[in-house]
Amino acid sequence: MLSDDWKSVVDDPEIDIIVELIGGIEPAKTIQLRALKNGKDVVTANKKLLAAEGKDIFSLAARLDGRLASGPVLSAAIL
Repeated sequence: MLSDDWKSVVDDPEIDIIVELIGGIEPAKTIQLRALKNGKDVVTANKKLLAAEGKDIFSLAARLDGRLASGPVLSAAIL
């Protein structure tokens, strides 16, 4: 699904995985947290966000039994 309304994508029960590619802290953090709270797995290459807020995001993913993939995981998946 391609949309300019991230909330409709993150809230869609038919979507299982959110790939965040916008970078920066906001709204990327809000998108990732909402996706995890909605039971979705999240894929990101957003190093700036993970460096600044990664502890909170990974903690939420662990509490909710969600998956957050980043960095080298993405490179390996492409190969």
